[in-house]
Amino acid sequence: MKLTRRSFRRQAAGENSYSSFAREGAGVARSLPRGVRPLSKPARIRKHTGHRIAYALPPLRRSGLAGSLYGPVKSPGHMDSQDVDELFAWATAHNLNHVVVFHNQLQALLFEKCRELEPGDPHVRHTIELYRNLNAANALLLVVAYLEELLLLLWTRHLPRAELAESSSIDRYKPLFRKLGVDVGSTRCWITITDAVLVRHCILHANGRVSFMRNADAFQSCVARYADALSVHSDRLVVTPQFLRTVVQAVWDFREELLRRQSATS
Repeated sequence: MKLTRRSFRRQAAGENSYSSFAREGAGVARSLPRGVRPLSKPARIRKHTGHRIAYALPPLRRSGLAGSLYGPVKSPGHMDSQDVDELFAWATAHNLNHVVVFHNQLQALLFEKCRELEPGDPHVRHTIELYRNLNAANALLLVVAYLEELLLLLWTRHLPRAELAESSSIDRYKPLFRKLGVDVGSTRCWITITDAVLVRHCILHANGRVSFMRNADAFQSCVARYADALSVHSDRLVVTPQFLRTVVQAVWDFREELLRRQSATS
């Protein structure tokens, strides 16, 4: 059976995917080899001569649950709602951390490989810069996909009977924000998140060609808000690690606010 967006929502609601996602986190923690701990701290900014991976996740707070994950972990069948919420918070932090590590490690590997060529060659320097920005653009797609998953999982928990609007806009989740008491208009990170979704649309649906966007003028205004982190060259959008860092920070802050509100209402 083809899994359409609507049938996925029905299936997710029926299986309580929020709880399933949290219990998968418990499974990950339980299945780790002895002596191996789940990620609890972000990759630090790594420096190379003449190059910096200017992007890192803020330190993760170690809650009581995070500490318990290093020791005995409850089996999924014996977790109460508070356990599920705490595991959900841990799992979402863990997954976002993986995106950060993926970006930083790949960036370091690319840089080291290019250095084996001719580091003083202008063509090599251009290639390093190109790959650096392509890596940032790819990681940005992962971050936006992560955010979409987070919002959908929260929707299935708090609005299981409500129909999610058929739209590509992140504004379709506003009923969820109202349910949790989050005023996105007063949330600083919201503008950055909506801009990140626009950038994602440009990369995914127009292959980065700004002129192919439905409202190219409005998109140019989005680019202008990040003069040092976004640019357009030969009609092609350039995403830098600086923009990626800004987006990750915004997504992290928004996740923190959503989970804080969820704890207050539960």
